[in-house]
Amino acid sequence: MNRIMVTGAGGFLGSACLKQLVKDETEIYAIDLKKSDSSGESVQWCDVDLQNQTEVDQLFRETKPDKLLHLAWGMNRAEGGSFSYASESHLSWIEAGLNIARAFEAAGGRRMVVSGTCFEYDHDGEICKEGTTPLLPQNNYGKSKHELQSKLHAFCEEMSLSYAWGRVFLLYGPNENPNRLIPHVIRSILAGNPVKTTHGNQVRDYLFVEDVASALVALLDSSLTGPVNICSGEGTRLKDIIRYIAKVLDGEHLLHIGAIEAPAHEVGYLIGDNTLLVENTEWIPRYDLNTGLERTIESIQKELKNVGK
Repeated sequence: MNRIMVTGAGGFLGSACLKQLVKDETEIYAIDLKKSDSSGESVQWCDVDLQNQTEVDQLFRETKPDKLLHLAWGMNRAEGGSFSYASESHLSWIEAGLNIARAFEAAGGRRMVVSGTCFEYDHDGEICKEGTTPLLPQNNYGKSKHELQSKLHAFCEEMSLSYAWGRVFLLYGPNENPNRLIPHVIRSILAGNPVKTTHGNQVRDYLFVEDVASALVALLDSSLTGPVNICSGEGTRLKDIIRYIAKVLDGEHLLHIGAIEAPAHEVGYLIGDNTLLVENTEWIPRYDLNTGLERTIESIQKELKNVGK
């Protein structure tokens, strides 16, 4: 039986990964500040500070996992609850991530997958492809992820440790932070509130959270090494996503697209190439964009209904 360590297991993406992993006969050790409701009897929750090297070393010595899925990251939020890409707190996770890898290797670990981000790329209007598109992160979040990937690559080569870096693009789905675009639009329309947005011509590559999770698990079971894009490979204008949500909820009259000026520095085009992932694993996405949006709407409706009881 495989023993798998999952960091960040109680988060938006981590809980979706646990749902995938508990389907197999695996012994799972999960780390997070909160426990996920999706965990089963095969999941053992561990109380450890991932930025405390002594605690991390001890945990890995005691559990001796064969595989590691490292998703944890300092998600410090700016005033108002939105995610802060500029926060300097991201920088502290570079050394923490490297220490986790060291502890894993020292305990006899064999295969490691770490979550990266599309914000490591230079967004020059072209489709982002591993090994071809320049890496030029513009914020502390992207810079920190990129620096960790560079250091992990050198460490894993030195120690002959198998690793892959899942470069995750934009994800959405049930249990996402309500301040993010898609849940914000859904919740606003359900409340009968106006939805004010920018022009919405920004093109984005969105992938349903369960498909992102299954891609990471597929990577964990594969022999692919280095950076691998996790994305749909397709772009959609943000205003088309917003209009579809409004159409499903009969809230088109609440939309005010173009009411807010778009930031001058905002990226206009962000799409990834998923060929490497698709051709070298058995991963196949289950949800198209509209189906995923409908699942997300249903989840939020159910949540709000339960709150009202």
